[in-house]
Amino acid sequence: MLISHRGLLRGAWVAVAGLLLVGCGTVRAGSPVRPPPAGQGTPTGTPPPSRTAPLSVPQETPRQGDGAPHYSENNGWKYRAPLSDEDTRLARAAADRIRPVLQRLLRENDLSVDSVERELPRLGHPRERVDVQPIVSHLMSTASPVPGAAYAVLVGRRACVDGGVRPGSFHLQIEGTIADGGCLEPFAH
Repeated sequence: MLISHRGLLRGAWVAVAGLLLVGCGTVRAGSPVRPPPAGQGTPTGTPPPSRTAPLSVPQETPRQGDGAPHYSENNGWKYRAPLSDEDTRLARAAADRIRPVLQRLLRENDLSVDSVERELPRLGHPRERVDVQPIVSHLMSTASPVPGAAYAVLVGRRACVDGGVRPGSFHLQIEGTIADGGCLEPFAH
């Protein structure tokens, strides 16, 4: 079967017109719903208010400046859980016990992962609630690791006493757990 050039053009125009007509009358998310002309039914697009609570659907966070459009969505796992009064109290007490140990290790220049990992459970923290890792830098090469250790102690239901110790300084903070229930964020470039 042979189709003429004119027949192909006519078919293409029909297809384009059909696509344009299909898009007419649809309501996109966020667009206002206009009432129909008088005597022509009910408005379309947004259902009438319901007496039952709608499902909670995460809304896209508006872009801020030059940030990535899905930054909040992609980094939501990093957001820390809020602390209860009890978790805060337990974490402060743990921090008061951890601080002198870190100061001693710093004075002794004994900042290895093994040393920090050995000392924190001695304070009464269960070993499975203590996480000690090498300090990772995006500039780090395998030839020269950064001296020191990153540590975290899970206290109470969701409190973290965490930070790092390196030559000349240490850092200690209290915060909530990340989405997976842990304290230390995984290293990502």
